[in-house]
Amino acid sequence: MSKGVGEQGNRGAREQGSKGSRDLAGGRFPLSLVLLLPLSSLFFGCAARPVVVNPAFDFSKVRRISVAPFDGQGGQAVSDELVRQLVGTGIEVTDARHAGDVVLRGSVIEYKTNNQLMVFLGDDNPVVSPSSQATPEGIPLSAHKAPVASVLASVGIQTRLTDASNRIVWADSYSYEGLDLPTALGATVGSLMRSLKRVVPQMRKPKPA
Repeated sequence: MSKGVGEQGNRGAREQGSKGSRDLAGGRFPLSLVLLLPLSSLFFGCAARPVVVNPAFDFSKVRRISVAPFDGQGGQAVSDELVRQLVGTGIEVTDARHAGDVVLRGSVIEYKTNNQLMVFLGDDNPVVSPSSQATPEGIPLSAHKAPVASVLASVGIQTRLTDASNRIVWADSYSYEGLDLPTALGATVGSLMRSLKRVVPQMRKPKPA
């Protein structure tokens, strides 16, 4: 990147700073909040849609959940993480080839490792720019000694639980942005598991000692 382009990017960041907000990872953040947040929490974003629950279905009868392969990029990794976290609740888990009381299936709507945003917290205003456009030549000297944070991965999953008649009895979706794919994947699946626990009593029972 030429020096002129870097200066233009820095001027744009300062102009945005006068409005008191930053558009980080798809959301508006007050500038004061950006400056106060620790780097570990600066770039974690999430989004969810309303949960669908069929009130006529008796969730207390669910003892075994079958996990079907998930569609989309990263589907196998998502299925594996769902199985891992389901097993951790103590409920019986099988694959789709073995019948369960219900089947958990869905789609991966986002599985990216290149959704990058770099922030250089200098002595004055923070410089916010896509990492693909940020180079050392285009960053103020004061930022070279400042902390750097970045969003490197984003995962979005849509899930649904179906009964023996293939009717949807529960559905939820969640997306998360984090520093790496394992972190984003684990957080996304973890949120979906907490949602499912609210309707499946068997998942909330204490594990045997």
